[in-house]
Amino acid sequence: VLGKDSAASALRHRITVDSWDIGHASETLSVDEEHVFRALIPNETNVRLAVKPGRLGYAWLRSIRIEPPLAPPPGVTAPGKTTAPVRSHR
Repeated sequence: VLGKDSAASALRHRITVDSWDIGHASETLSVDEEHVFRALIPNETNVRLAVKPGRLGYAWLRSIRIEPPLAPPPGVTAPGKTTAPVRSHR
């Protein structure tokens, strides 16, 4: 995953990935699930794309598989990472 963004309405999420098409640098794909979108880490999360040849020379995307590392759920520390203590000033 090269990058990610949300439309102004926040109902549509997009990710940018390396292109499978010769002559193009990147492709933009829609991500429907909010929890999946939040877990994607640009330049760290890998996405495996299965592309099939189509008619008239246009390839089509058959499947998308997100591979680790994904961001851990809130409150959980990823293996090998430490969190700094948080102090409350009341």
